[in-house]
Amino acid sequence: MPRKLAELSDRAKRNVEAVGVGASVEGPRASASASAASRSIPSPRWARVLAHIVRTEGVQSLYRGFWVNVLKLAPAATAQFVLYDVLRSALTDTIQVPS
Repeated sequence: MPRKLAELSDRAKRNVEAVGVGASVEGPRASASASAASRSIPSPRWARVLAHIVRTEGVQSLYRGFWVNVLKLAPAATAQFVLYDVLRSALTDTIQVPS
């Protein structure tokens, strides 16, 4: 969840910066209408920027890239969980904890 909030914050920041310089929000793949819409953001406040994104691109745009991150992080999280479990069982077998 914190990672998703950071991504939303970065996206909002790019929108705010695009307003000042008139650049495209999504880079060279963005359409002219998306670029023009990004310049019409009324205020650089995060809630308004996120609301603008939802209005112009839809709610699904807030979750763009979600599954890519899941696929990227899942192997590392799985390895960490397995390693933790193996080490915990190995250490509790060798170290006798007084009851």
